[in-house]
Amino acid sequence: MDNSVTESAHGVRWSGWLVAAVVVAVYSNSFAGVFLMDDGIRILENPALNSLFTAICGTTRPLVGLTLWFNRALGGHLADFHLFNLVVHVTATLLLFGVVRRTCRLGGVSVAQSYVIAAVGSAGWGVHPILTQSVTYIIQRAESMMGMFLLLTLYCFVRAVPSSSQKRWLAASVFACALGMLSKPVMVVAPLMVLLFDWQFCCVQYPFRRWRYYAALLATAGISIALMLFPNESSSTVGVGVGLLSPWRYLLTQSAVIIHYLWLLVWPRDLCFDYAWPSAPRLLSVWWQALLLIALIVLAFVGTRKRNLAAFGLATFFLLLLPTSSIIPVADAAVEHRLYLPLVGMIVCTGTLLYRLMSPLRRGIALYAMIAVVTVVALGARTYDRNADYHRVERMARDTVRLRPDNFRARSALVLALLDAQQYEAGELEARELVARLERGMTLGGVYAETGGMNAYGYYPVGLTQLGRSLLFLGKPVDALVAFNRALDVRPEHKEAWLGKALALHESGRSAQALDAIADALKLDPRYAAALGARKAILRESKHAE
Repeated sequence: MDNSVTESAHGVRWSGWLVAAVVVAVYSNSFAGVFLMDDGIRILENPALNSLFTAICGTTRPLVGLTLWFNRALGGHLADFHLFNLVVHVTATLLLFGVVRRTCRLGGVSVAQSYVIAAVGSAGWGVHPILTQSVTYIIQRAESMMGMFLLLTLYCFVRAVPSSSQKRWLAASVFACALGMLSKPVMVVAPLMVLLFDWQFCCVQYPFRRWRYYAALLATAGISIALMLFPNESSSTVGVGVGLLSPWRYLLTQSAVIIHYLWLLVWPRDLCFDYAWPSAPRLLSVWWQALLLIALIVLAFVGTRKRNLAAFGLATFFLLLLPTSSIIPVADAAVEHRLYLPLVGMIVCTGTLLYRLMSPLRRGIALYAMIAVVTVVALGARTYDRNADYHRVERMARDTVRLRPDNFRARSALVLALLDAQQYEAGELEARELVARLERGMTLGGVYAETGGMNAYGYYPVGLTQLGRSLLFLGKPVDALVAFNRALDVRPEHKEAWLGKALALHESGRSAQALDAIADALKLDPRYAAALGARKAILRESKHAE
């Protein structure tokens, strides 16, 4: 008996190290990733991260704020941010390995086969390209941290089922669930996820016999609910708010989005950093996606009632997407980081179907393992390649614009990246293209979405300001002034346009008017650092001129 236990422990250890090594190798080039999009607002320019107290207050993700504050306190080095993200992801992968292996043993699968199934399943999940946005995009550690704690919740529950120390493992599961609630509100699905798992694998006759445990799990959801009652980072981007889609239109839009998600999980090519997914104006525009989605949901429901493992995986996919892809409107209808945990469900579904197809064959398990290993290698190579897109802002922006030409937010990011790289002529061309598409978008009206990077009305002054900046860099202050004035006609409260106007006036020799424009910018934001610096420079130059 001792030899068997020792052999099992050695097998688990070596299998786990192998899975971890594969994930680390695939993400080894992620450390060269730069700060992108929300990283600037939420990390680099976030004053809340200046102290521990403010980092964990006024947010629905206090645990994430704590880790970001810690990274900043260590010096804010990019490699440190990426190292933390990778450690979280590797931990989540190992937890998945443990959950799958122990679940296989509960189902009567042999020790050797449980190692193979758990290793290829967790490795396939850990290296799937769709997860790069949750791992390499720094701010999305919220998604991977939440996923890690949900998997820890499930792992502790699986350990509790056959254990003599059941109460301690169940208590650990509740504690992990509470930590997940402090990481991201979508963790609220965790109690349902555990209950679904319990129904499928453990409680054949009476799934509510652990009602005290489920009551404690459900109570942890109060943490997320309480945090959402106060103003937070998602107050203007989630829920039925001004500028967001109605619940019905968001549900219609999600019909197409979820089908697209499913396709990406099977064939992860043309991954997009920022979709700016257009809304569905009516049911007829997404009729076939809606029908297919309904059919899959019915299939998952019926199959789960019969305790079909493939249907359980499909049901897991839909359940984990429920908070963000149903009727609660979110500013961005489609983002890949939402698939961090739902991918687990599809891994279970496809892995089960492949296993059932291969197992009756002679040497079927060996063939299954061979196909799985080839798949893991192919996915890992694609992930390694995708990580390279995170190395430069311009590269990621160009890739996004290639896939979504009318994504105004991505085009705006591309213009800024070109200007920062001192490619001023290219920046002007891209800025003019952005303004032209914005004007066309405003003319078309309803064809463009009301939210996110497809909001032509919202991005029009931004595009004009960026055009003005590019002209200013090219030594054309008169033309730049025209662009800045047009931006201010549309949005008088656009402080960047006021600053640009001030710089254009100064370059034209009208320093007094430039100072007036800077004063207007500072009325909007008294702490506007760029405007304060420009005023100081203009005053210094004026003093020297005298």
